[in-house]
Amino acid sequence: MAVRRARWDLPALALAVTGLRVLAEGPLEVTTTHYLNGLRPTGYFLAGAAVWGWSDRWRPRPWHMAAAVVAYLVLTNEGWADLFGQFPLAVAVLGIGSLPSRNWTTRTDRSYGVYIYAYPVQQLLVMLGTAAWGVSTNIVLTVILVLPLALLSWTLVEKPALRAERLLDPRVPVSPSPQ
Repeated sequence: MAVRRARWDLPALALAVTGLRVLAEGPLEVTTTHYLNGLRPTGYFLAGAAVWGWSDRWRPRPWHMAAAVVAYLVLTNEGWADLFGQFPLAVAVLGIGSLPSRNWTTRTDRSYGVYIYAYPVQQLLVMLGTAAWGVSTNIVLTVILVLPLALLSWTLVEKPALRAERLLDPRVPVSPSPQ
């Protein structure tokens, strides 16, 4: 019963928060960032929770995720993603995250490399003047540049470090060497 109710309550709350933001930043002209900064992440959280709330009945298919990415990029280019991009972003991120793992994803873990290199690459691109090309272009350029860096990081730094950690960990029993 609670899950069935949450299935409807979460999207309603996410839409209510979006409506509050539209009113606060529009006709109400709320200038106190304290309230706006609270509404912003709440909308994203509730949109993600709403997509999760329907996960037992609806899973984003690849074309849903592609449409969500396109919608989010269009909203970003038009300057509306911060107000109306919560649901497309939630569908894209949670859908991509729920894709079945393939061998190439289990052999390489690029997540930490993406985390480490995305911000510096974005800043470098902006310093090189790509901000004039638009947000979507910068996102695509960042992904194109960061994924190879993340793969190199996994291959040359992280994987050897994990292997060395296993060798140096005193809790791991060392097999006796042949004499």
